[in-house]
Amino acid sequence: MPRGEFRALMEASKDEGEESFKRRTGGGFERRIVQDDPAELQEIIRKVIRQTVNWPATAQTIKGFFTAGIRRSLRYVYEKWTKFRAGKAKMAAKKQEEAALKQETAKQEIKVEVKEKTKEE
Repeated sequence: MPRGEFRALMEASKDEGEESFKRRTGGGFERRIVQDDPAELQEIIRKVIRQTVNWPATAQTIKGFFTAGIRRSLRYVYEKWTKFRAGKAKMAAKKQEEAALKQETAKQEIKVEVKEKTKEE
């Protein structure tokens, strides 16, 4: 979304008056977000969260070597790495499950189409 268009939507969605607050309903900006592709929106949100969390977590890990000592820091890094790998494995399993479900759904749709064609003949 171009910056000018974003600013125009934000100006249009302002709901605060000088003397009162109005109840907010979905404005143009919110409606535009709802119209976006959910998968793309989810990927953008994940990317932003990853960028937000990554640097402080890395800085904390490096700082730990100086403040907590090497032994504790290595244990901390190991725990975080284990947690990361478990999450990655969980995501891979979820994607594999979704792919299998899509494949099964496609097979069922083909069977239905074949049955309908044989009935027509």
